[in-house]
Amino acid sequence: VLNAVQSMSDSGRLKIETKPIILDNGKGYLEIRISDTGCGIQEDDYNKVFEPFYTTKERGTGLGLAIVNRIVESHGGKIKVESEFKKGTSCILLLPRDRRQRSEVRGQRSEVRGQRSEVRSQRSEVRSQRSEVRSQRSEVRGQKSEVRSQRSEVRGQRSEVRGQRSEVRGQRSEVRGQRSEVRDQKSEIRSQRSEVRGQKSEVRSQRSEVRGQKSEIRRQRSEVRGQRSEVRSQRSEVRGQKSEVRGQRSEVRGQRSEVRDQKTEVRSQKSEVRPPTSDL
Repeated sequence: VLNAVQSMSDSGRLKIETKPIILDNGKGYLEIRISDTGCGIQEDDYNKVFEPFYTTKERGTGLGLAIVNRIVESHGGKIKVESEFKKGTSCILLLPRDRRQRSEVRGQRSEVRGQRSEVRSQRSEVRSQRSEVRSQRSEVRGQKSEVRSQRSEVRGQRSEVRGQRSEVRGQRSEVRGQRSEVRDQKSEIRSQRSEVRGQKSEVRSQRSEVRGQKSEIRRQRSEVRGQRSEVRSQRSEVRGQKSEVRGQRSEVRGQRSEVRDQKTEVRSQKSEVRPPTSDL
């Protein structure tokens, strides 16, 4: 009803109808039809209205129709939507009226609850694995920050080396102008060159260390990708279990229909076996 009111921004007509119906399978249902004359639903969004977290509203959560669909199915009912774009939408609810159907639905509910508890335990395991992956990501981020700090240190050392090189060039220009003093200053320049070479060797060693850290980071990223693939495989297992549950439901329905057929046969046999009543 809230969605119908929100779809009619300026004006419109909201209509709610109820009536009992019997479907082709012979089961009785109560039909509740909620119709409006709002903006309707586009064809691209028509098949996604019951998906969780799917919404076209700015502040919507996308859980309204998904929760309604789950509640109606838990009661053994059905829900469907009929819409025409820019003309209106009709939401149809079908709820069972027979007591036998309700008892069957209650039995199915207990089975579904057990299966939901299993799914919840599996979800908790997946969440624990996600927390482990997040902790590993935080470790990787810390290592990245360390690598960045080391890079900044290397850049500072490079700037120092460049400054020293500029000083050496200035000294060379002075040496050219003062040839008489060059002989005394050559020994000093050679010592400064040796220091620069030592600093270069240190910079090269630091670069090699940075490369080793990069290789470790790549290895950790590959481990995180492997864990993500494990999480995806677990999700596929959960989907397979859901499909098995659906198959079990269909088997139970077939067994119930067989039991009903057997009951009708027994009743017919009893009616044939009864002896005829005498006039006396």
